[in-house]
Amino acid sequence: MHVEALRGRNPVEVANLAMNLANRVCNALVSKYGCVLGEVKIVGGEMAHEDPVASLFGRYFTVRSDRRKIDHSWNLGELEHTQRDAVIEYLQMPERVKKVEIEIEAVRCNIVMINGALQKISETLQAFC
Repeated sequence: MHVEALRGRNPVEVANLAMNLANRVCNALVSKYGCVLGEVKIVGGEMAHEDPVASLFGRYFTVRSDRRKIDHSWNLGELEHTQRDAVIEYLQMPERVKKVEIEIEAVRCNIVMINGALQKISETLQAFC
């Protein structure tokens, strides 16, 4: 049996969809085979979202760190965050990149000023020689 990826507007909706599906499978197995199964409970896990970079990268590699994982689960590239602060950092990434760009531009301007000052010093030294 293969279950397609569940999608929802938020993690709670996805968890509810998964729990409903698990309950339906449980009820079907109990009624068909007469077996006894435990109650479906949420015990934790990971929340993943589709990511275009992860889709491309995840086709060829699975990469894990303590707080994130990229893989190709369910034929979709996923970037999975295993800790809440990892999600926050991921969402703050555009602002952090913009800040780095501004800082790099400031460094570039300083290098231009230093280069100009060094050229003036060089010209002055050549005039004395």
